[in-house]
Amino acid sequence: MTAKVSQKFKIEEEIGRTGLAQWYGMVEERFVKDLYGKDGITKFDEMRRRDPTIRSLLYATKLMARTSQWKAVAASDKPGPDQEAAEFLQSCLEDMSHTVIDAIDDALSMLPFGWFWQEICYKRRLGATGKHASQFDDGKIGWRKWAPRKQSSWQKWEFDEAGGLAGMWQWPQPQRGGEHIFLPIEKSLHYVTESDCGNPEGISLNESIYETWYFLKNLLPLLGIGFERSFVGLPYFKWREGVKPDPEDRAAVEAMGKGLRMGEKAFASIPSSIEEFDLKSVANPVAGDILATIKYMRALILQTALADYINLGVSETGSWALGRDKSQLFLMATNGWLDKIAAVLNRFAVPRLFGYNEFASITAYPQIDHTMIEKPDLEELGQFIERIGPYIPLADEDMIWLRHRAGMPEIAQPSEAPGPETGEEEEAEASGLGRALAEFAEAPESGTLEAIAGQALSERRGVLQEALAAKQADPGDAFWTAEEKALTQAMLPGIEQMALEGARAAAAEMEVLGIVVDWTLVNTAASEWARTYTFSLVKGITETSKTALQTQLSNWIEAGEPLPELFKRLDPVYGPVRAEMIGVTEATRAYAEGNTLVWEKSEVIEARQWQTAADELVCPICAPLQGQVAKLGEPFPGGIMNPPAHVRCRCWVTPVIIKAKK
Repeated sequence: MTAKVSQKFKIEEEIGRTGLAQWYGMVEERFVKDLYGKDGITKFDEMRRRDPTIRSLLYATKLMARTSQWKAVAASDKPGPDQEAAEFLQSCLEDMSHTVIDAIDDALSMLPFGWFWQEICYKRRLGATGKHASQFDDGKIGWRKWAPRKQSSWQKWEFDEAGGLAGMWQWPQPQRGGEHIFLPIEKSLHYVTESDCGNPEGISLNESIYETWYFLKNLLPLLGIGFERSFVGLPYFKWREGVKPDPEDRAAVEAMGKGLRMGEKAFASIPSSIEEFDLKSVANPVAGDILATIKYMRALILQTALADYINLGVSETGSWALGRDKSQLFLMATNGWLDKIAAVLNRFAVPRLFGYNEFASITAYPQIDHTMIEKPDLEELGQFIERIGPYIPLADEDMIWLRHRAGMPEIAQPSEAPGPETGEEEEAEASGLGRALAEFAEAPESGTLEAIAGQALSERRGVLQEALAAKQADPGDAFWTAEEKALTQAMLPGIEQMALEGARAAAAEMEVLGIVVDWTLVNTAASEWARTYTFSLVKGITETSKTALQTQLSNWIEAGEPLPELFKRLDPVYGPVRAEMIGVTEATRAYAEGNTLVWEKSEVIEARQWQTAADELVCPICAPLQGQVAKLGEPFPGGIMNPPAHVRCRCWVTPVIIKAKK
């Protein structure tokens, strides 16, 4: 028999059902019947409160979540209605009777239970004298609180005709016969750990680990009994021969055997019908196996929540690299939970709030967003900055972001870092001389070298465009060899000039203090360094340009663009931004090298001190180097010999006296 298929339906009609196993508001989707309804809530509550492993992973999740910051984000960057709407939303977040992070802390209780419920409570903002106090008196409707509704107060769910969630029934105080309260979904925020086809109870983390927890809970008493019997001994009783014990003696012996405990006041009162009493020593050969099983089960619980990094250091195996990956995975999971909470707030709380307040001409509703929970690897971050340096210039905002990501405070004027200790006889002289030299300290001026680099790159770009116009492919090795030679001729005078300027500045400092250096030796050494280094620098610049050209050629061919578009693609490689990067970086390097050459010839300066601009743009690489002292010829912390520590570095070094010249 074939069922008839009707093609008639109303466009807004919902025909099917979710298929959720629920009767009269009671969901029966869990595999273990002990976890149905109120019984399940009681079990989950016991698990999260009493088990140390479950408690530790929930505690870790909540503490990490508290490091995230929540803020309102406008729908667009343009000044006007969108920005005003975001400011209003931010003011509502800050005007509740609790902090946002406390509300998020409550919402994370969905992890052990599978779900959480908050009631949205509003107020009219009439200042401190209104019915509900507010920081604002604009008369708008704001949030009073997102009131938590404990899972233990749940009575049953309310579903609509199609099986959708209509609300929750509460019975807050069943012991006192309290009233039943209905909370409609339109006035509520409902969070679930995992969407499960319309199941309002979600899928609890505790449901997945319930079986493991159950066995663990029953293993612990066995372990305790085994240890107690090993320490106390097993009670041994022998009745007197020919004596039939009466019921009272039997009861006394049984009570003594079950209740015997170790303690300062432990004793045993033996019935007269007992001929012999002893505590037999008992071995506990399986204790190690039970402990290993308990340890395994606890690790299994943590793995379920992606939190097994908590076990790092507990065992003798495992690597730090693996542990770092596991901790990052847990951070990603925690960010995922926060994303779920933010999605509920933006889907339901924000539109309802703006439904009560008039904001005309907004592009869209502002959103509630949270910062990512991060554990940055500063070494990897530094390497990343070095890799992208030749291609992506770092703006002032990037420097501020880097400092925030590294967890660094805003820059304040640093205190003078102590230099290496001197002998008692030389301390006063060395200290005075060091202060005098510091007065002459200044960062190098990079404008000249930047202009040279800009002109050189512009000329090389013209040559490359001619080669590409003739042959729309990589010009070949001969071209790049000629490029190296031409670029070296263009850059060498500027780098040599900057190195000599650094040397002259250092020599002038020495002369003011009556210290004369052999300028001929310094001049020769500076010129030699400039030639050697320029060859190396140009080789790197050319290799970067060659790699960039090959990449852009491939992209250009794939896109099928005309030749002028290829030239535009090469703007970052030969444009003013890269020229500025090269100018600043190499001026810093050459100037510091010129300084160092003079200090080495002085026979007085034996160390140098790292200096930064001491402003909010100082990067996470250079900030820790501020005030650090290193002997001449030895690197600063991190293996850096002299500035620059990275592309566009603005740092410099100043001389330090370790031992004054006699």
